[in-house]
Amino acid sequence: MWGPPLSARADGESIGQMAALMSGLMYPAAPPLGMPLADVRDVAAAHCAALSAGAPGRRYLLGEPCYPLLLAARVLRWTYPGRFWLPLTAAPRWLTLLIGPALGLPRALTRAMWGKKPRMDTTPATQDLGLKTPIPLEQTVVDMAAALLELGIVGG
Repeated sequence: MWGPPLSARADGESIGQMAALMSGLMYPAAPPLGMPLADVRDVAAAHCAALSAGAPGRRYLLGEPCYPLLLAARVLRWTYPGRFWLPLTAAPRWLTLLIGPALGLPRALTRAMWGKKPRMDTTPATQDLGLKTPIPLEQTVVDMAAALLELGIVGG
C-alpha cells in the first residue's frame, strides 16, 4: 500500500521504500521485484464499502501488479526532473541478493518476487463493493512523494 501519509511518522514500510528511493539510496538501480500495489485511499474506500455492504469476514484483493520501485523512479524522474538521484535501471539479481539483506530485503523474498508480477483478480471487490476506478499508480506515486516532501520526511 502506497499513498500520501497523514503524519510525519517515517516508520512504515511503504514510506521507507519511497524515502529510500527519493534519497538516492537506490541509485543507480532498483530491484525489479513484482508485487501488487494499491493506493491507501482506495484501500480505505474499500474498507468503508465492505462495512456498508455488510460483507463481514470477506476478503478482497485490491491493487495492480507492478514493479513499484522502477515505476516510482520513472514517475519521479518525469515529475521532478533532476531533483533526486533515482534508479535508472533494474539492479542485477546477484547484487540484490548480495546487499539486499543489509537493506532489509531478505534473500528468500528477493528470490520469490524477482521479475514476477503476481496474477490476481480484483473483480469481486469492484462488483461486490461497487468501487470506483482505482487511483492510477502514477498518481499514487506523485501524491506520496509530494506528501513526503511537505512533511519533511524526505528533503529535496
